[in-house]
Amino acid sequence: ANGLFLSAANTLELSTASTPRLTINSDGHVDVVGNLDVGAGIDVTGNFTASGEGTFNGEQVTIQGTSPRLRFIDTNEDSDFKISVNGGKFIIEDTTNTADRFTIDSSGNLNIASGNLSLVDDKFIKLGAGDDLKLTHTGSRSEIHNITGDLLIRADNLKINNAGNSEEMARFTANGAAELYYDNVQKLQTTSYGA
Repeated sequence: ANGLFLSAANTLELSTASTPRLTINSDGHVDVVGNLDVGAGIDVTGNFTASGEGTFNGEQVTIQGTSPRLRFIDTNEDSDFKISVNGGKFIIEDTTNTADRFTIDSSGNLNIASGNLSLVDDKFIKLGAGDDLKLTHTGSRSEIHNITGDLLIRADNLKINNAGNSEEMARFTANGAAELYYDNVQKLQTTSYGA
């Protein structure tokens, strides 16, 4: 039957085609069967729970509070995460391991607190307003691309070693010698009077 019914359990029920569509339970919570279309917006004070998937068609979602946050809980026992804003910082936190993984402060400084920044082959880390400096790995070699000015490496003691870090190839010391190696044996060294 269609209509509005009050059951013996103090439950108010709205039914169509003999199917309950909206139920207000005695504890105050509301159950809706099917879609709930709202034209003017919904204001929620307190907590709410939604099951299933949701779709938002619009331009903005606002989460407001003194420390607004959005939590993602993985039911497969993997790490859970929380996105929050606190103390002027945007934070992605691994809540399972109680660790901030990624933060951006109000000055735009980016911090990866633990772990690595990983890029697949042939993708670039780009620096400068016109991509002046780019770092990449092609899958077979690593490349540094510098298109503006000099590529300046600053160090008081600079060493170039092999990939396994087991052999020295070159060493440069501030106010000292420049040294070149062959098969980890020094072959050439500069001095104050030459080489």
